Amino acid sequence: MDPRFVLLALGFGKIHALDISDHDGADLIGDLNDLELHSKIGRQFGTVIEIGTIEHVFHVPNALWNLVQMCELGGEIIHAAPTNNWPNHGFYQLSPTLFYDY
Repeated sequence: MDPRFVLLALGFGKIHALDISDHDGADLIGDLNDLELHSKIGRQFGTVIEIGTIEHVFHVPNALWNLVQMCELGGEIIHAAPTNNWPNHGFYQLSPTLFYDY
């Protein structure tokens, strides 16, 4: 099932997808490693959902900074990343504490 249909059913309005290329149909193209990515996209999202992406981004601090800067003030960021026992999946296995503390 296309996740956009689930998000629309949950009441989300306009939905965008960010990816490093348009290969999978993303409408926002950019690299989360790029410290200035947020300035190209703007602070426009009430909710940012990051599902299984951040462990594949080499420069995690830049990725976190971009996600925060693309989120509206008072908005929310939802992370869903594998933590333990996922060897050879992405560059990192991130602790939930990282997301909570950040």
